[in-house]
Amino acid sequence: MSQSVSSPSSHQDEFWLLANNASVSLGAHFREIALGLFLTHLNASPKAYAWYFLMGSIPSLFTTYIYQKIRRRYSSKSVMVFTYVIRLLAAITLWQVSHFTQAIAVLFVFAASRSLYQIAEAPYLTKTDNGISTGRLISWLRQTESLIDLIGPLLAGWVLMLCGYRQGFLINAVFYLIGLAFIARLSKISPTKGEHLTSQVRSARRIEMPLFVIWVANFLVWIGNVMSMAYLFHILHKGPLSYGLIVTLWGGSGIFSGQVLRRLSYTKLSQFMALWFGLLAISWFIISQDIGYALFCVATVLIGFSWWMIQDSLTTIVLTSRSGHSAALSQARLQAFGEMGSFLGMLVIVLLPSRILHIQTIFQHLALWALVLAGGLCIYAVIIHKSDHCRIHDTK
Repeated sequence: MSQSVSSPSSHQDEFWLLANNASVSLGAHFREIALGLFLTHLNASPKAYAWYFLMGSIPSLFTTYIYQKIRRRYSSKSVMVFTYVIRLLAAITLWQVSHFTQAIAVLFVFAASRSLYQIAEAPYLTKTDNGISTGRLISWLRQTESLIDLIGPLLAGWVLMLCGYRQGFLINAVFYLIGLAFIARLSKISPTKGEHLTSQVRSARRIEMPLFVIWVANFLVWIGNVMSMAYLFHILHKGPLSYGLIVTLWGGSGIFSGQVLRRLSYTKLSQFMALWFGLLAISWFIISQDIGYALFCVATVLIGFSWWMIQDSLTTIVLTSRSGHSAALSQARLQAFGEMGSFLGMLVIVLLPSRILHIQTIFQHLALWALVLAGGLCIYAVIIHKSDHCRIHDTK
């Protein structure tokens, strides 16, 4: 049996996870801003950003298999430590590379280790064996990251403007060292008897819905992110501080999404999914109208809020009633489907000829597809509500 929610070990692990999340999130801003400028310097084309996101999507397609192979020999904590060591070395390597292909190869290693970390972290998110506590911890992690996002990008943009953007990779490595110290304080989780049964609690239909939604959401959102970077750099002609503000608004919107997530009951999460896609549609339509920087910032907040709500709601739905390695494999499956969507989205941008990559037109198409999906999810929510009502009535 998993530890109870009130156990000292559970509370301590939550604290170390939050501290680690804050530290690594701050360091990530130095790396991401440095990467945005570095890739623009090496290859000033929307395809360069697409290659960046593409390399981030591929690893999740096979990290589930890797985790299944190593979980019998190594604890979740050991895997998390290993991935931090790899990312620390990768950050130092990025500081030294000077060619686009080298940078893309290192980013692939970064993405693989990050994907493996997220899978290994899942048992700690479900350690309390309590669906409400799982959602609460996920919302706290989101808000911790978002609080850092309020100051991190602007701080990183200002520091890198003074010392050169390539130094951002070294600063990122330092924060991974700090994160390693926090991860080392986590308790060790051993597999629990019968945990394989917990994955069968909900019906297959409700398990498959999050997989489909995360697949489509990643496909749309990451195409939108690539086009947003292109819009910012090539149409609005903004630099490090403006890019830092955009990242701040995107990440900081998670403060509001975390508050909303804690106030929604587990049974309401899927019913509100259509609303978040509706907000995405509105935001992308606004950007498609050739707007200025101020309105672009407003749209970024709406996109960020909607994306965090979609991602964290689906994670809570999938992880609730799971524990240990069952939770890790469920998280891996959700992550793999999400990255498949990202992979296909980036593949579309990479393969399309540059002459037809009209930014405003692509945003219009994204808005249309998000609106269609919102309508489909509304119908799904009505069907599920009626199905639940009939099932409750039949059991009386």
